[in-house]
This record gives sequence, C-alpha cells and structure tokens, in this order.
Amino acid sequence: MQSDFLCLESQCKGLGALLQKEMKSAYSKVPQISFAIYPSLLMSTCVVEPYNALLATHGMIDYNDITVVLDNEAGYDLVAQHLLKYSGNPQAKASYYNINSLVCKVVSSMTCGLRFVGEQQIMIADMQTNLVPFPRLHFMTCSLTPIVSESNKEYTPWNEEDITLRAFEKEYMFIKFHDWDVQEDQYCGISLIYRGNANVTAINSAIQKAKHSRLKLVEWCPTGFKTSIIDRGLSALTDDGIMATDKSLTMIGNNTAVTRPFEQRIGRKFDLMYSQRAFVHWYVGEGMEEGEFAEAREDLGLLVKDYTDLKTNRPSDDENSTGDADDTQNQE
Repeated sequence: MQSDFLCLESQCKGLGALLQKEMKSAYSKVPQISFAIYPSLLMSTCVVEPYNALLATHGMIDYNDITVVLDNEAGYDLVAQHLLKYSGNPQAKASYYNINSLVCKVVSSMTCGLRFVGEQQIMIADMQTNLVPFPRLHFMTCSLTPIVSESNKEYTPWNEEDITLRAFEKEYMFIKFHDWDVQEDQYCGISLIYRGNANVTAINSAIQKAKHSRLKLVEWCPTGFKTSIIDRGLSALTDDGIMATDKSLTMIGNNTAVTRPFEQRIGRKFDLMYSQRAFVHWYVGEGMEEGEFAEAREDLGLLVKDYTDLKTNRPSDDENSTGDADDTQNQE
C-alpha cells in the first residue's frame, strides 16, 4: 500500500517547514507533496510576506517532492467568474470557503488513484516520475475544468475536447498569470486526470489538438503527457455551490512560468525590504542568522535560472533526475 505525506500550507510561519524537514529526515523514501499558497501580485496578507515566502520556498526546494503552487488572487477570480457570477446576488463576494472548496477538488483528483480504480490510474509516485525532470524542479501549476455553479442554468455539458483545451487557459489556473505566453511558457511534464464519463479516443484527439494550439513542450521532452481516467466523478459537497458535472479534468503541469511568482512576487519585494534590513531584527531575535536570508535568496535565484535553462538547454546525461523521460507516456 502506497503512503504519502500531503501538506496544505500557507506562507505564514516556519512550523510547516520544520515539520517537512523532520518528516523528510525520518521518512526519506515517502513522497512529500505540498499545496502552497503563494503571495499574489495584487493581494497581500502581511508586511513580511516576502520574507516568509522566500524562507518557506528555500525549505520546500530541499524537502518536498512535489509542490503545487496556488495563490489567493487566482482563487478569488475563479470563484467570481465561475460561481458568484450566477448567484443572483451582485453584492456576493468570494470567501476562503469558496476557494478552499475548489482546491479540495484538485487535491481529490490528485489522490483519487489511491481510492478508486481506473484506466492507467496515476499514483503520487507516478506523478513524481513523470513531472519532475530534476529534483529541484518540482513546482507545479494546476487547473480544473469545468468549474460550474449550481445556479448556472445556461450550462451545457462539455465534451473531452472542451475540458482539455480549457485546462490550458490561464482563466482556469490556480496561479494568477497576468502575462501568460504559450510559446515562452513551456511544459516539461503534464499529468491529466480525467474523472467521470470520459472516452479514451476523444481524449487522445483532444490532447493532440491541445499540443498544436494551447501549449508548448520543451524541445528535449516531446512526449510529456501522462493521463489517467477514473470512472468516479468529482462529488458535490454540501453548500460549496459547485455542480457535479458528468466529466472533469484536473491538469497538473510543470511549467517554466512558475518562476514568475518567485521573481515578481517574492524576489523583487524581498530585495527592496532586505536592502534596508527592514523587519530583519524580528527574525534574528527568534534565533535566525542574517546570513540565512542571503542563502535563501541565492537559492531562489538558482531555481529561477534552472527553470529558464529548461527552455534553452538540453539536460546533460549526468544530471540527477527523479524519473527517466522515456518513462513518460504520451497518449497518442
């Protein structure tokens, strides 16, 4: 029986990072997956958010096997565009409950291979093998389609092509990308988890269409898809307001665009604050050394460079990898 550690965390304090460090030390062979709420470009929860996010990322690079990157701005937009729009109340506002309900759907689909039987079902270890080309580069984007309000009377069921093509649109992603570019933002691995009444032939056709119009794979990994079909569809939770559709798709992708939240929302803001050593005394007073900030910032810069190099350089044979690219299955 497969075991995994699943962590859902925000970038607020160091307790989560400490727990991950201890779990990795005690259970080094057990996959460790985090769903991490990262700072948003237009939203902030606290002044020292760049410090906390930087230090947390420094830990996740070493201790996580897969990190699914989320942000609240994208969550609020998803709720507003797909759920509240049909509520009949123009004053309705998105809540954390609404956002968490959507995130639950993604978590459920990522782990459904542990609970249900399906065609080519994907376990967490399979995701790690197919999505992570090198141990440090394990930060994922994700999307969910369709997202339909129970109050939406205009909804007509989407087919396999609809849910597949839209899964690669920024409007359905759980990271807010203000400048998404299909040609520049390249994938090195994609996991597609279909749930419900989905047809294999229709899925293969939809993937081929998506490859030619909605996404670009890095040149050295042209067979970057891994698919799973689970007959059991997503369930509707009480009061979450999300319709249980006949079929759905959760996309987990390792995309080079994930570096933008790191550089724009963490790196630049950190540099501005740290140049004045603002608020650093609070961390030093709790036992940290000032040099740990510089070390974490350098590590973040190297992570951004590593992802950038994926688009320009072919990985060398002596690089350590968590999975062989030949094992990645293309559903053609």
